[in-house]
Amino acid sequence: MSISRWMLCMPVFLLLIGAVQPGVVPQEKTAVKPENLVGKWELVIEAEGMVINLLMQLELEKDTLIGRMTDQYGTFSDVPLTELKLENETLTFVLTVASPPDGLVRPWTFDLKVSGEEMEGIVYNNEINISVPVQGKKVN
Repeated sequence: MSISRWMLCMPVFLLLIGAVQPGVVPQEKTAVKPENLVGKWELVIEAEGMVINLLMQLELEKDTLIGRMTDQYGTFSDVPLTELKLENETLTFVLTVASPPDGLVRPWTFDLKVSGEEMEGIVYNNEINISVPVQGKKVN
């Protein structure tokens, strides 16, 4: 089959294998912009009957997203977030604080999917093999 004939048959072939649907235009994922995350976020972690409320403050400093975290009990306040990254709609960072179950200082990795003024995902620590869900909403 010649190349020109193959090019004419390509749309039919793609329809047959389901790679293209007629009348459907592929949508590009819209990446979350750092400036849309700036502000205060309430995060809620629920684990084994325990609820932990956190307040996260995100800011732009010289076009770089930075953040700090405070817990509801005053155990820690304005702790800097490290390894803060925003890729498409996924926000990841590490929070290193004293934490349950024994009060030792550990790094906790947050992996959150952002959708408008809400986010959800997990927080985990591989050292003690804990992974729990997190939900958040923007409060200003």
